[in-house]
Amino acid sequence: IKIAATWEGVKAAAELKTVLLSNIVLVGEAPAPPGGEAPRAAAVAERLADTGLRGVAVDEHGNVSATLPGTAGDGRRTLLAVHLDTATPSAGCDIEVQEHCLIGPFVGDNTVAVGALVTLPLLFEKAGMRPESDLLLLAAARTQGRGDLEGLRAFLAEAGAFQAGLSIESFALG
Repeated sequence: IKIAATWEGVKAAAELKTVLLSNIVLVGEAPAPPGGEAPRAAAVAERLADTGLRGVAVDEHGNVSATLPGTAGDGRRTLLAVHLDTATPSAGCDIEVQEHCLIGPFVGDNTVAVGALVTLPLLFEKAGMRPESDLLLLAAARTQGRGDLEGLRAFLAEAGAFQAGLSIESFALG
């Protein structure tokens, strides 16, 4: 992926802080145990559709995908993936937003990454940036525990080749 960092990009990121936090809370409060990700998948698909991305879809495995078109138009694709599910069942989680932190179950695994994924198209737009290759955004279902990466495996088996792939994982610090 060729993307030049610009001052406009840095300013855009700062301006989108509230949107990012809202997206983190939105997806984090939707339950998503392995095999039960439908509420979170629906929230992610809706947010991606709201950004105007093409091809927003939830497949039969519960994976959510969308494409951010690149500038090259040559069919090259880069996969940017997050896992959608949480490690254990829950009935939904309240997330508390404090000045310098977010507090709640699964914020560090993987709610922040999912929130960032759905905010990314807005960041590109606001900063006036586009990737060179198409960027396929994927929120993969059934990855944790007994899910054993089922959603990601099924998606990759059906999706064809990518020039590169990157998995985004949140991490709890402290």
